[in-house]
Amino acid sequence: MAAVAGMSAAIVVAWQSWETRRSANASTTAAETANDALEVARESARIGSDSLEVTRRLAAEAVRARIDAATPNLTVRVQQLTPWPPLSASRPMGHDRTLTVPGTAIFRFPREASTVLILPVRVIATNDSDRTVHVQARYMAQGEFHEEERPIGPGTGEFFDIEVWRTVEDWVSGTRRMQIDNTTYSDDFTLAYFDPSDTGATDSWQLQVGGSPLVATAGEQASYTVSTTPSVHLQQLIRRRIYYLSKMDGVLLE
Repeated sequence: MAAVAGMSAAIVVAWQSWETRRSANASTTAAETANDALEVARESARIGSDSLEVTRRLAAEAVRARIDAATPNLTVRVQQLTPWPPLSASRPMGHDRTLTVPGTAIFRFPREASTVLILPVRVIATNDSDRTVHVQARYMAQGEFHEEERPIGPGTGEFFDIEVWRTVEDWVSGTRRMQIDNTTYSDDFTLAYFDPSDTGATDSWQLQVGGSPLVATAGEQASYTVSTTPSVHLQQLIRRRIYYLSKMDGVLLE
């Protein structure tokens, strides 16, 4: 009897152990299945999100292509300066400009640091489209600051004779700025075209003249003279186009 009872107890213990392992395995399997389901859901959501992003991007590209096709094309370039050096001077900034700065002129710091050297530059804008466009320009010319709008007919061009104003100190330090009536401008010339369509584009070109027409005077400290060779950089203007879904509402096309 005792042997039978012992065997029964052993069977019960073994069965309980097996049930415990089976339950544990079932729990593990259920947890793995839940994790797999969660991962599938996440992947589906990601695929859905990616699909929406692709659709949005394709739609934006289609709108951008239509805007490009409808926007007039302008070519804006800078004309090189000849002869060298094409400089005039003003001290302080104002209308009392002198004639061309002679190559023998010497500018000594700090006395001459605030002298303004004026560099003339010609910018040419050509309308490559088949309709008249109106551009807006901001620049210095003849000692005055100009903000104006000009029409450019189909296949024709307009030129802007501008002046780059820098103090001797700014020319020497390489500071690219223009101080006019207590306002600092980072660009020497700005041209813009505004497409009148609500869903359309605005184009702009900015000119920044780099380098310096001055070099250190040999044998002197804090003293500068005019370079004997052209030493300013007239970078060709690159168009910056901004796309709008709605200009009226200020909504950009991303």
